Amino acid sequence: MMLPILARRAMRFPRPFATFVFKRPLSSCVIKHKEGFDTGIFVSNSLTKSKVPLLTMKPNILTWYQCGPTVYDSAHLGHGATYVRFDIIRRLMENHFKIRVLMAQNVTDVDDKIIARAAERGTDALTLARKYEKEFQEEMLQLNVLPPHIHLRVTEHIDEIISFIQGIEAQSHLYEGMDGLYFDTQAFGRTHTYGKLQPNRQKHTNGMGYTSHEMAAKQKKHEADFALWKNAKPGELSWSSPWGEGRPGWHIECSAMAGHVFGNKLDLHTGGQDLVFPHHENEIAQSESHFCTQEWCNYFLHSGHVMFKDVKMSKSLKNGMSIKQLLDTHTPSEFRMLCLTTQYNRSFNFDKELLDRAANQLKTLNNFLHMCDELVSKEEGRIKLETQDFEYINNIQNTMEACDKAFRDDFDTPVAMRHINKLIAFWHHYFQPTKQVNIQATKMGADFVRNTMKMLGVKVTEKSLSTGDMNLNASPLIQDEILDALITYRSTVRNAAIENVKQETTKALAKQLLTDCDALREKLSNEPCVFMFYIESNMSMIQIRLRST
Repeated sequence: MMLPILARRAMRFPRPFATFVFKRPLSSCVIKHKEGFDTGIFVSNSLTKSKVPLLTMKPNILTWYQCGPTVYDSAHLGHGATYVRFDIIRRLMENHFKIRVLMAQNVTDVDDKIIARAAERGTDALTLARKYEKEFQEEMLQLNVLPPHIHLRVTEHIDEIISFIQGIEAQSHLYEGMDGLYFDTQAFGRTHTYGKLQPNRQKHTNGMGYTSHEMAAKQKKHEADFALWKNAKPGELSWSSPWGEGRPGWHIECSAMAGHVFGNKLDLHTGGQDLVFPHHENEIAQSESHFCTQEWCNYFLHSGHVMFKDVKMSKSLKNGMSIKQLLDTHTPSEFRMLCLTTQYNRSFNFDKELLDRAANQLKTLNNFLHMCDELVSKEEGRIKLETQDFEYINNIQNTMEACDKAFRDDFDTPVAMRHINKLIAFWHHYFQPTKQVNIQATKMGADFVRNTMKMLGVKVTEKSLSTGDMNLNASPLIQDEILDALITYRSTVRNAAIENVKQETTKALAKQLLTDCDALREKLSNEPCVFMFYIESNMSMIQIRLRST
């Protein structure tokens, strides 16, 4: 049996930065139960079909395996939503609940779909896989998704996969068919339960979608049996094994790599709802067989689908918006706001109106922060606390507690966002142009909203720097909305003008537009911040540095 990484190396992670201190001490949540340590969180566990307490095997430490992409094509918005939603949950665990998370995520870089797509394009499978793996990782960074602590490729763990299959073979839970090794669900079922996630589905559907004729040709014993090792075919990637040349089946890779990292027990496993059956069902069976256990993973969380006209977005159906297309029209934070306002395990129909609504919510939030920052930086307010100030401060405290309660209730970010929106609406009622607000109360509310959104991975308006703050050692000044508008305006006008010059049309207008762009550049260069313009891929880029005083 393989010695897991965690048995060889001590788990030492820095404690995440504490964003807030709530009235209820977080340490009081670490209570030892018979099954583990209570985190104070309730989650919808796909294994129990109910909301249950999240217990970890070790206090304040959670082991987490997440299914990654099969890299044969570009990721679409549905993939993006899954990884952003679980990124939000991870950030809450690490930053709000102070749980030290260790996350491993795979990338399937050898698969039937990859091989077929590579053949269509006249390239080799690994070249294709590396291209889309790199693209996926870049897009996750653009979406502000934290990378996994451990990144696992199937092609780099063939030895571990072979060893894992040998463990299953030792339990007599596999047999040889015409085209490779199959997991024997009937033999497994004599001592274990097959179908823990969807017990009824496996009775009516075979795991690979084969017809009765195909099953007979492959010499499968039962319709639910699935491939562990596939015999090599001419021109395909293959590796040597005790059963001949071949490559791993789809399901075995995750069981083997999760076992390689975490050993025979896992706190949490996540993925999209489409992976419940057969993938996660078969992972459970393989792992329980190999490790001779009745319980391999304690919790499965599954994200809802993103639908388009009531049909799940899918690479194969080609009905999805790519992440690149999404980011051409909306910012990563606008998309994350959409994910925050929908419960992670529920599906939703995507349309432009829904995304625009999320963008408007982010704009309202940023406007609130900007107004508060202006009042605080200019010291336009009272120091003395009055009745309405206490009311606003109490509202802030109540919102903090309401958000904490929502986060503990299956990471209910839609409820938390509604409480934050109510706080902002209350502030607008509290703030009257004819009356001075209390500076400390205003700052307290703005700090809470800003820190909460940053904790959730949303990039919001940063605090404005006063004149006294500007020096060589200060941080760069970033005003995203203003700068984006200016850069986009200048780039668009400049490119249009250059095109007109090339075509020798409306030369006078074109020259005037170029002059205006240069004037804008000169004006910005004379501001307290130095704006450095340069051209990259026909797009005006900008660097910002504080001017020395």
